[in-house]
Parts: sequence; C-alpha cells; structure tokens
Amino acid sequence: MVAAQVKQAFSKRLKAVLEKAGIDARKPALVAREFNRRFLGKGVTANSTRKWLTGESIPLQDKLVVLAAWLGVSPEWLRFGPTEPTPATRLQEAVAAFEPDELAFFRTYRKLAPEHRLAVREVTLTLLRVQSRRDS
Repeated sequence: MVAAQVKQAFSKRLKAVLEKAGIDARKPALVAREFNRRFLGKGVTANSTRKWLTGESIPLQDKLVVLAAWLGVSPEWLRFGPTEPTPATRLQEAVAAFEPDELAFFRTYRKLAPEHRLAVREVTLTLLRVQSRRDS
C-alpha cells in the first residue's frame, strides 16, 4: 500500500470508531478538544485532527496510543487495520474459550501416560456416540 492509501485507511478507521463512540468526526475541533482532555503532553490543534480525519497525516505513536485507548481499540488496529492472527493469537483465543475447570482437566489429562490418554479418548468417543443416539 502506498503512503496515501495507508493514511486514507487510517482515516476511515478513525472516523468509524469516533462515530461509534458518539463523536462527530466532521468536527475536528471537537475531536481535538476531547483528545486533549485525555492526552498529558502538548495537545493537538483542530488542524492536526482535521489532517487525521482527511487522511493527510497519521498521529505519532504517543498520540495514537491515547487515541486508541480513548476509543476502545488497539493502537495496532487503529494504525494498521485488521491483521492476520498469528498462531500465538489464535492459541490465546482458543484457550480463552475454555472454562477454568476444563483447563484444569486438560492439565491433568496431559499428565497421563499415553495408553491412559488413549483410554480417555475412547471413553469420550463412546459417550458421544451414546449421547448422539439418545438425542436423535
């Protein structure tokens, strides 16, 4: 993607999350005021936020982090957009889907000898078959 397209894509994401947050993205002065309430450094001008909103520029990282926190998105998403999940991200999402007691079961299961793991799998499959027959 060329620089202009990157800036336009950032602008589109920024406007979308501003609107979702109930902030009128057509009012750079309002965006600047609300941003400056949250930013501890030297504030931005309405002209700076206008450039963000029109795709002329992207804020520096310190401002991007505050902007993202304010709008409830990750700085990475706001700056770069959606990305392909890494294997580590997929694993974190998969683990997060389990209840604590299920995770405890898996930890215990992994301590079993291979032949006992096989027995647990066979019992589980048998129970699923019985349940399937009962449910149909």
